[in-house]
Amino acid sequence: NPKRKSISRIAALSRSMDIFFGGYLNKICNEIFEQWKNESKWEHKDKVKQIFYIVYSGGDDLLIIGPWSEMPKLALKIQDEFKAYTCHNPDINISAGVFLCKPKYPISLAAKAAGKELEHSKDKKRKRITIFGDTIEWQSTSGVYFEELLDFGEKLYGYINQKDAPRSFVHGLLRKHKQFKGGDDYRFIPAIIYQLVRNIKNKDLREELKSKLITDKNGYFRNIKIPASYALLKSRRGE
Repeated sequence: NPKRKSISRIAALSRSMDIFFGGYLNKICNEIFEQWKNESKWEHKDKVKQIFYIVYSGGDDLLIIGPWSEMPKLALKIQDEFKAYTCHNPDINISAGVFLCKPKYPISLAAKAAGKELEHSKDKKRKRITIFGDTIEWQSTSGVYFEELLDFGEKLYGYINQKDAPRSFVHGLLRKHKQFKGGDDYRFIPAIIYQLVRNIKNKDLREELKSKLITDKNGYFRNIKIPASYALLKSRRGE
Protein backbone atom coordinates (compact mmCIF):
# COMPACT_ATOMS: atom_id res chain seq x y z
CA ASN A 1 0.00 0.00 0.00
CA PRO A 2 1.70 3.24 -1.14
CA LYS A 3 -0.06 5.21 1.63
CA ARG A 4 1.72 3.15 4.29
CA LYS A 5 5.17 3.87 2.92
CA SER A 6 7.41 6.09 5.02
CA ILE A 7 11.11 6.62 5.64
CA SER A 8 10.85 4.99 9.07
CA ARG A 9 9.09 1.90 7.71
CA ILE A 10 11.60 1.49 4.89
CA ALA A 11 14.48 1.93 7.36
CA ALA A 12 12.95 -0.68 9.67
CA LEU A 13 12.60 -3.13 6.77
CA SER A 14 16.22 -2.49 5.74
CA ARG A 15 17.45 -3.11 9.30
CA SER A 16 15.43 -6.33 9.49
CA MET A 17 16.93 -7.61 6.25
CA ASP A 18 20.41 -6.72 7.45
CA ILE A 19 19.85 -8.58 10.73
CA PHE A 20 18.98 -11.74 8.82
CA PHE A 21 21.57 -11.62 6.04
CA GLY A 22 24.30 -9.91 8.04
CA GLY A 23 23.92 -11.86 11.27
CA TYR A 24 21.52 -14.77 11.45
CA LEU A 25 22.96 -16.26 8.26
CA ASN A 26 26.07 -17.26 10.20
CA LYS A 27 23.93 -19.34 12.57
CA ILE A 28 22.32 -21.13 9.62
CA CYS A 29 25.73 -21.94 8.11
CA ASN A 30 26.91 -23.27 11.48
CA GLU A 31 23.87 -25.54 11.79
CA ILE A 32 24.45 -27.15 8.39
CA PHE A 33 28.17 -27.41 9.16
CA GLU A 34 27.47 -29.27 12.42
CA GLN A 35 25.05 -31.55 10.59
CA TRP A 36 27.75 -32.32 8.01
CA LYS A 37 30.29 -32.95 10.75
CA ASN A 38 28.00 -35.42 12.52
CA GLU A 39 27.20 -37.32 9.31
CA SER A 40 30.53 -37.21 7.48
CA LYS A 41 32.85 -40.22 7.60
CA TRP A 42 35.87 -38.19 6.49
CA GLU A 43 38.79 -38.94 8.80
CA HIS A 44 39.97 -35.31 8.99
CA LYS A 45 36.59 -33.69 9.65
CA ASP A 46 37.46 -32.76 13.27
CA LYS A 47 40.23 -30.48 11.99
CA VAL A 48 37.75 -28.43 9.93
CA LYS A 49 36.31 -25.36 11.63
CA GLN A 50 33.84 -24.43 8.88
CA ILE A 51 32.92 -25.61 5.36
CA PHE A 52 31.17 -22.43 4.20
CA TYR A 53 32.78 -19.12 3.33
CA ILE A 54 30.48 -16.10 3.15
CA VAL A 55 31.99 -13.86 0.49
CA TYR A 56 29.43 -11.15 1.18
CA SER A 57 26.04 -10.92 2.83
CA GLY A 58 24.05 -7.82 3.58
CA GLY A 59 20.95 -5.94 2.56
CA ASP A 60 19.14 -8.52 0.47
CA ASP A 61 22.04 -10.17 -1.34
CA LEU A 62 24.58 -12.86 -0.54
CA LEU A 63 27.28 -15.07 -2.01
CA ILE A 64 28.47 -18.22 -0.26
CA ILE A 65 31.17 -20.72 -1.22
CA GLY A 66 30.96 -24.29 0.03
CA PRO A 67 31.14 -27.99 -0.86
CA TRP A 68 28.74 -28.90 -3.63
CA SER A 69 27.06 -31.65 -1.59
CA GLU A 70 26.03 -29.28 1.20
CA MET A 71 25.00 -26.25 -0.87
CA PRO A 72 21.51 -27.59 -1.73
CA LYS A 73 20.87 -28.25 1.98
CA LEU A 74 22.15 -24.81 2.93
CA ALA A 75 20.05 -23.10 0.27
CA LEU A 76 16.93 -24.90 1.46
CA LYS A 77 17.68 -24.04 5.09
CA ILE A 78 18.16 -20.35 4.24
CA GLN A 79 14.87 -20.34 2.33
CA ASP A 80 12.94 -22.00 5.17
CA GLU A 81 14.44 -19.75 7.86
CA PHE A 82 13.88 -16.61 5.79
CA LYS A 83 10.21 -17.44 5.17
CA ALA A 84 9.73 -18.04 8.89
CA TYR A 85 11.58 -14.77 9.66
CA THR A 86 9.21 -12.84 7.36
CA CYS A 87 6.14 -14.62 8.78
CA HIS A 88 5.63 -16.30 5.39
CA ASN A 89 4.77 -12.98 3.75
CA PRO A 90 3.87 -13.92 0.14
CA ASP A 91 5.42 -10.69 -1.17
CA ILE A 92 8.88 -11.32 0.33
CA ASN A 93 10.77 -14.19 -1.27
CA ILE A 94 14.20 -15.54 -2.11
CA SER A 95 15.59 -16.45 -5.52
CA ALA A 96 18.80 -18.48 -5.67
CA GLY A 97 21.35 -19.75 -8.16
CA VAL A 98 23.99 -22.42 -7.50
CA PHE A 99 27.02 -22.87 -9.75
CA LEU A 100 29.18 -25.99 -9.44
CA CYS A 101 32.87 -25.83 -10.33
CA LYS A 102 36.22 -27.42 -9.56
CA PRO A 103 38.16 -26.30 -6.44
CA LYS A 104 40.72 -24.21 -8.37
CA TYR A 105 38.14 -22.37 -10.47
CA PRO A 106 38.60 -18.56 -10.11
CA ILE A 107 36.20 -17.06 -7.56
CA SER A 108 35.47 -14.03 -9.73
CA LEU A 109 34.33 -16.23 -12.62
CA ALA A 110 32.35 -18.49 -10.30
CA ALA A 111 30.54 -15.47 -8.86
CA LYS A 112 29.55 -14.30 -12.34
CA ALA A 113 28.39 -17.79 -13.27
CA ALA A 114 26.34 -18.05 -10.06
CA GLY A 115 24.81 -14.69 -10.96
CA LYS A 116 23.69 -16.07 -14.31
CA GLU A 117 22.10 -19.05 -12.55
CA LEU A 118 20.29 -16.60 -10.28
CA GLU A 119 18.96 -14.74 -13.32
CA HIS A 120 17.38 -17.97 -14.56
CA SER A 121 15.43 -18.13 -11.29
CA LYS A 122 14.36 -14.51 -11.56
CA ASP A 123 13.34 -14.89 -15.21
CA LYS A 124 10.90 -17.64 -14.21
CA LYS A 125 8.86 -15.50 -11.80
CA ARG A 126 11.32 -15.72 -8.88
CA LYS A 127 10.67 -17.80 -5.70
CA ARG A 128 12.89 -20.45 -7.28
CA ILE A 129 16.33 -22.03 -7.17
CA THR A 130 18.44 -22.91 -10.20
CA ILE A 131 20.84 -25.82 -9.71
CA PHE A 132 22.13 -28.75 -11.78
CA GLY A 133 20.82 -27.09 -14.94
CA ASP A 134 17.20 -26.88 -13.79
CA THR A 135 15.02 -24.22 -12.19
CA ILE A 136 12.43 -25.25 -9.63
CA GLU A 137 10.12 -23.63 -7.11
CA TRP A 138 10.95 -23.77 -3.42
CA GLN A 139 7.35 -24.72 -2.70
CA SER A 140 4.50 -25.59 -5.05
CA THR A 141 0.86 -26.65 -4.86
CA SER A 142 0.70 -27.78 -8.49
CA GLY A 143 3.87 -29.78 -9.03
CA VAL A 144 7.06 -31.17 -7.58
CA TYR A 145 9.22 -28.75 -5.60
CA PHE A 146 12.86 -28.46 -4.59
CA GLU A 147 12.86 -30.32 -1.26
CA GLU A 148 11.04 -33.28 -2.83
CA LEU A 149 13.62 -33.46 -5.62
CA LEU A 150 16.47 -33.27 -3.12
CA ASP A 151 14.92 -36.11 -1.08
CA PHE A 152 14.52 -38.17 -4.25
CA GLY A 153 18.18 -37.51 -5.07
CA GLU A 154 19.17 -38.91 -1.68
CA LYS A 155 17.05 -42.00 -2.37
CA LEU A 156 18.64 -42.53 -5.77
CA TYR A 157 22.06 -42.24 -4.15
CA GLY A 158 21.00 -44.81 -1.56
CA TYR A 159 19.85 -47.22 -4.28
CA ILE A 160 23.22 -46.86 -6.04
CA ASN A 161 25.16 -47.19 -2.79
CA GLN A 162 23.26 -50.34 -1.80
CA LYS A 163 23.66 -51.86 -5.29
CA ASP A 164 19.90 -51.83 -5.85
CA ALA A 165 20.31 -49.68 -8.96
CA PRO A 166 23.36 -49.20 -11.19
CA ARG A 167 24.74 -45.72 -11.88
CA SER A 168 24.13 -46.43 -15.56
CA PHE A 169 20.38 -46.45 -14.85
CA VAL A 170 20.53 -42.94 -13.37
CA HIS A 171 22.73 -41.79 -16.26
CA GLY A 172 20.07 -43.24 -18.55
CA LEU A 173 17.39 -41.11 -16.90
CA LEU A 174 19.30 -37.97 -17.86
CA ARG A 175 19.73 -39.19 -21.43
CA LYS A 176 16.04 -40.03 -21.74
CA HIS A 177 15.12 -36.64 -20.30
CA LYS A 178 17.07 -34.95 -23.08
CA GLN A 179 15.93 -37.38 -25.77
CA PHE A 180 12.24 -37.01 -24.98
CA LYS A 181 12.23 -33.21 -24.54
CA GLY A 182 12.06 -33.13 -20.77
CA GLY A 183 8.99 -35.36 -20.70
CA ASP A 184 6.95 -33.37 -23.22
CA ASP A 185 7.34 -36.31 -25.61
CA TYR A 186 5.34 -39.08 -23.92
CA ARG A 187 7.28 -41.77 -25.69
CA PHE A 188 9.56 -41.53 -22.67
CA ILE A 189 7.10 -43.77 -20.78
CA PRO A 190 7.83 -47.10 -22.57
CA ALA A 191 11.53 -46.17 -22.64
CA ILE A 192 11.59 -45.74 -18.85
CA ILE A 193 9.62 -48.95 -18.29
CA TYR A 194 12.16 -50.82 -20.41
CA GLN A 195 15.05 -49.36 -18.39
CA LEU A 196 13.34 -50.28 -15.12
CA VAL A 197 12.80 -53.89 -16.17
CA ARG A 198 16.35 -54.15 -17.46
CA ASN A 199 18.15 -52.54 -14.51
CA ILE A 200 16.03 -52.89 -11.35
CA LYS A 201 15.78 -56.46 -10.12
CA ASN A 202 13.79 -55.75 -6.95
CA LYS A 203 10.11 -55.75 -7.93
CA ASP A 204 8.97 -53.42 -5.13
CA LEU A 205 11.68 -50.88 -5.94
CA ARG A 206 10.83 -51.13 -9.62
CA GLU A 207 7.20 -50.27 -8.88
CA GLU A 208 8.22 -47.44 -6.56
CA LEU A 209 10.44 -45.89 -9.23
CA LYS A 210 7.77 -46.40 -11.87
CA SER A 211 5.33 -44.47 -9.69
CA LYS A 212 7.80 -41.62 -9.10
CA LEU A 213 8.95 -41.31 -12.70
CA ILE A 214 5.75 -41.99 -14.62
CA THR A 215 2.46 -42.09 -12.72
CA ASP A 216 3.14 -39.48 -10.01
CA LYS A 217 1.07 -36.41 -10.89
CA ASN A 218 3.95 -34.14 -9.82
CA GLY A 219 6.08 -35.45 -12.68
CA TYR A 220 9.46 -36.27 -11.20
CA PHE A 221 10.80 -37.20 -14.63
CA ARG A 222 10.27 -33.65 -15.90
CA ASN A 223 12.68 -32.41 -13.23
CA ILE A 224 14.98 -35.44 -13.08
CA LYS A 225 18.10 -33.30 -13.64
CA ILE A 226 18.30 -32.25 -10.00
CA PRO A 227 17.92 -35.63 -8.22
CA ALA A 228 19.85 -37.61 -10.86
CA SER A 229 22.77 -35.17 -10.95
CA TYR A 230 22.89 -35.08 -7.15
CA ALA A 231 22.93 -38.89 -6.88
CA LEU A 232 25.56 -39.33 -9.60
CA LEU A 233 27.92 -36.75 -8.13
CA LYS A 234 27.56 -38.07 -4.63
CA SER A 235 28.08 -41.70 -5.64
CA ARG A 236 31.04 -40.83 -7.86
CA ARG A 237 32.88 -39.10 -5.07
CA GLY A 238 31.87 -41.64 -2.45
CA GLU A 239 30.55 -39.02 -0.04
